[in-house]
Amino acid sequence: MGSIVVRRPISNDRDELHRLFDVTIRRAFEREEAGDALDEIGEQICHKQALIDEDYDTSGADRYFLVATLGSKIVGTVCHGPCSDIIKACADRDVNGLHEIGSMYILPEYQGKGIGKILLNAMYLVLLSKNIEEFCLDSGYDTAKRIWRKLLGAPSLVMKDYWAQGVDHHIWFRKLDEVSVEYKI
Repeated sequence: MGSIVVRRPISNDRDELHRLFDVTIRRAFEREEAGDALDEIGEQICHKQALIDEDYDTSGADRYFLVATLGSKIVGTVCHGPCSDIIKACADRDVNGLHEIGSMYILPEYQGKGIGKILLNAMYLVLLSKNIEEFCLDSGYDTAKRIWRKLLGAPSLVMKDYWAQGVDHHIWFRKLDEVSVEYKI
């Protein structure tokens, strides 16, 4: 496959990142058998594109992205920043000042190759370097929830039927000293 490089996004990446969110979010909804939810898909794409724009506008002060590249192609993203509105509304605790890891998207043809794990571990190192001791993460996609359960264990909160009957939303709260930073995949 080649070497994956994890780095901060640069200004020339903006259009490619916008396309990455378009492709990966549409694919995620298709995988969840919700590919006809065009309004929700469009809203999610616009939201993620706005988050990367926020990173550019604040030089990572408010929202901090990392990108994974293979050669000159961006194949994945992850970010950290303030907790999402869903987490704020559903958390059974105070989340002010807590950082969320999110926007983990890998191009479909590169999924299952360890790129997400590389990005997650790189983000752990970023959080540690900023003396951030705890993070949260949430997911509503069934495929992603299975992956997060494998990596982080059982969710801290499960909001039953949050998206629809039988479609739960999961939230994880973890301290960085509870997770392992892995250097090989």
